[in-house]
This record gives sequence, C-alpha cells and structure tokens, in this order.
Amino acid sequence: VLLASRAPLRLAFTSTFASTSASSSSSSLRRTTFSSPSRSIPNKPPEVSPRGNPKRVDRRFRKMPSRLAKEGATKHIPTTMQTTTQAQSYSVDAVLAAAGSATPADAAVAAALSQHNLKVLLGSKSSTRQAILTEMGVVFDVVTADINEKAIRRDDPADLVMAIALAKADALVMRFEKERARSARGDADAAAMPQKRTLLVTADQVVVHQGVVREKPESEAEARAFIASYGESPARTVGAIVVTDLDTGRRVASGDSSEVHFSPIPPEVVDFLISEGECFHCAGGLMVEHPKIYPLVTKLDGSLDSIMGLSKQVMGRLLLEAIVNRQKEGTGPHI
Repeated sequence: VLLASRAPLRLAFTSTFASTSASSSSSSLRRTTFSSPSRSIPNKPPEVSPRGNPKRVDRRFRKMPSRLAKEGATKHIPTTMQTTTQAQSYSVDAVLAAAGSATPADAAVAAALSQHNLKVLLGSKSSTRQAILTEMGVVFDVVTADINEKAIRRDDPADLVMAIALAKADALVMRFEKERARSARGDADAAAMPQKRTLLVTADQVVVHQGVVREKPESEAEARAFIASYGESPARTVGAIVVTDLDTGRRVASGDSSEVHFSPIPPEVVDFLISEGECFHCAGGLMVEHPKIYPLVTKLDGSLDSIMGLSKQVMGRLLLEAIVNRQKEGTGPHI
C-alpha cells in the first residue's frame, strides 16, 4: 500500500505477539519494536489498472515496482511499506501485489516451504490475505471454513480473534478428517481432500476504536459511521494467525496489533466506499489500502500488511516454526 503525506513520515513499527502451541496450554506474550528511518512519502499514489482475469492476482504486475521507480513513485517508500495496493476501480476481484518481488525474509520462507515440499492451504476467502501471501512468494490453495463467528465471544479482542482463528482451523481439520475417512472407503468424491505435507493457515481480525470492538459492518448506517469515525480518532487492528500441520495436528499461533491515524475523511469518500460495498467485507469497514483512503493516512504504528489482515513478519515466522517442528518430530528432512 502506498501512503501519501505532504510531510516526512516516521514509522515506529510496534507489534505485540501472543504465541501459543497446540501441544501446550500455556501461552507467552512478548513485545517487539521495529523502527525505520524517516522517509518522505509521495503526495499522489500511482494509478494502476488490472488486466487479464480480474478474479486472480495478476502475476504480470510482479515487475511493477521497477516501472514505478522509473516514474519516481516508489523511490522514497521503505520496502516494508510497499505491501499491497488496489486498482483505482477498486473491487475485491482487483487486488494487485505491488511489491513485485518478495523481501529476503519472504524469499527465505518460500524457499524453505519448497525445500521441504510443503503445501500451504489458506483457510480464508479474504482477497487481501491472498494477495499478501502471493506477494511473499508462497504458493497456496484456498479453502473456507463455515463457522458462526458471532457465536464466539470473548471480552478481550486478542482472545476473540485467536478463538475465531482456532475455530476456523478446527472446522477445517474436522472436514478433512471426514474426507479422509470417506477416501479410505474408496469414495471418489473425497479425491479433492488435502494431501499430506500441508500447512493450514487460518486467521481473523477485528478493529478496536475508542475501546469498542468492531467486526464487519452489518448495515449501511453502521458502515458509514465506522468509516467517518476514523477521521476523528485512530483505529487499532487486532489479528491472529494459526498454522496447523495437517500431518501431525500440531499448531503454532500468534497475534499482532497495529494502529493507524487518519486526517478527516470527506463525506464523498465515505459515500464512494459505501457505494462500492467492499467495506462490508472488512473488519470495522476499515480499508487502509483503498486509493481513496490511503492518501489520508497521517501516522502508522505497526505494519500495513498487519492492518490489512495478515502480518508478513508473523506469517513467515509461524511457517518457519512449523517447519522446525516437523524436523523435531521426524516428519521432515533435517536441514
């Protein structure tokens, strides 16, 4: 996502991670702080239009940064900020990976998955999560869990998103076990079940505004109020990611949090987002990556990919941790 600001923007990346493991009921919480030097951000983001099949991430845009750099559009933007952008004619089917090539850390994760011949299954229909994984260079398939998220309630936002992410994993694992049983009976319909050497990724996110947890808006009035309020006070995203090894059943999980500040959001921008309708599919109706919204960002504490629903740093760390666990348990080759 490209952020626009007339003044140099200093980013203080602060994330809180809560790690859990299926093999232990204990959890640990640690706080890690990252910082980047002050960089100037261009006032106007580049206009990008999708081509080809709009229902898939257009891989031809992987070389986009080099082209934009020639135009001077990205030369002042830190690598970690070149996350994901949307086309000007924004829609859920027009997500583009704007960073082009993966960072060294992303490449290391993708290489480790390839070396161990591991598949990744993303348990989410979120187009932004799919775009971020694609940007990391991770090859994956998509499956969705049919659960009633409203039936899962927790007082603490971090506990809530972790409980929902775990529930999604539970539902999918149960489905796969049923498919495995059908396959053992020779049922041809079970052929599409995930094969071995697969890591299942599930995630969830909420927005916290003035101490109140916000999930996806349920009405136009609620969405309108949500979006307009972000121009008055900052929004904090709270997310959770769970990686389940479908061979061993072992899980690694972590949560993270980021905060974003906006200048006042004009009524016409709110109207535009409502008319498109995509905000109804986003936690809190928050769409930082939207070309109508990201020029209004004034401060970011955390990372854009975290705000968009999938922290690349946390995702990479969990995938590597899952690989190490496989080595310890003898289910994968030792490096």
